[in-house]
Amino acid sequence: MWHYEVKEKSEATVDKKRVAAYTEDTVTEHFFGAAGLEDSLIAAGIMDPVITKKIADGRRVLNRDEMPQFFDYAAGKMSRSKVATAPDRASKRAVRENRETGTFDMVQDLDGFLYGPHVIVSRTSLTEGLAPDEMEIFDDKVHEQMGFSTYSLLSLTECGIQTGASLLRRYKKLDEELTARGVPRPVLEMTDNHVSRYDDDVMDYCKSVDILQWSERPMTSGIFQALYQNNAACHVSYEKGKKELKQNHAVAFTRPRAESQGWGYQRACPHVSHE
Repeated sequence: MWHYEVKEKSEATVDKKRVAAYTEDTVTEHFFGAAGLEDSLIAAGIMDPVITKKIADGRRVLNRDEMPQFFDYAAGKMSRSKVATAPDRASKRAVRENRETGTFDMVQDLDGFLYGPHVIVSRTSLTEGLAPDEMEIFDDKVHEQMGFSTYSLLSLTECGIQTGASLLRRYKKLDEELTARGVPRPVLEMTDNHVSRYDDDVMDYCKSVDILQWSERPMTSGIFQALYQNNAACHVSYEKGKKELKQNHAVAFTRPRAESQGWGYQRACPHVSHE
C-alpha cells in the first residue's frame, strides 16, 4: 500500500491556451501529420526514408529559441580618466548606462553544438558599457571539440525583440557558421511561429542558402522545443526578477514620502531601533 505525504504548496499557473494544445493528437500531428516533422526531414534528405528512419548528420537539424534577458553593463566597465581632487572627496562623472531588457537569441543543433549568441537590445546608439572586456572572446571562430562557436551578433531594434530585419542579419551570420563547420545543405531549423519568421526578406534569404524554417503549432513550444526546455529556468528567473522589481518600485515610490524614507533607512540600518 502506497503512503503519500500531503502538504500545502503554492499552485503554479499555466497558460490555458498552452494546456489546451498539449494533447496526444497535437504530438501525433507534430511528428507524423501532413507536412509533419518526419515528412519534412525526409523531403529535405536529412532522414532516411526507409525502415531505420535515422538522421545520419545531426548538424543538419537546428532549433532556435529567443529568451528575454535583463542586461546590466554598468559604467564601471568604461575607461576612467584621472582627475585632481581633494584626498577626502570622491570624484564621479555622469555617464549613460545600459540597463534594459533585451532578447537573447540562441541556435543549437541535434548534436548539441551551440552557435554564437545573438543579442537584441532596444537602443538607438551604443555606449562603451555595452561592450565589456568579456565580449573580446567572440572572435568568429568554430570550436568543434568544445561544442560551440565564438561568433556573435548584436542587433538594435525598437523594442528589444526579434524583428524581420534582425532575424535576417542572424540568418546571414548563421550561414557563415554553417559554412565554416562544413555542414551539408539543406538544414532544417525547428522554431516557433513568431511573426519575424514570415518576413519576406527572411524567407527569400533562407531559401537562397538552403535553410528550411519549420514551425510547430502555435502555443506548443513548451513541449516540442529543446531550447525552450533548457531556457525554462531562465524564463522563471526572469519573471521572478520582474515581479521583485515591480514590488520594490511600488514600496519605494507609492508610499508617502516620510514613510518610504523611513522604510529605506530601516533597510539600510537594520541594527538600529526605530521605535
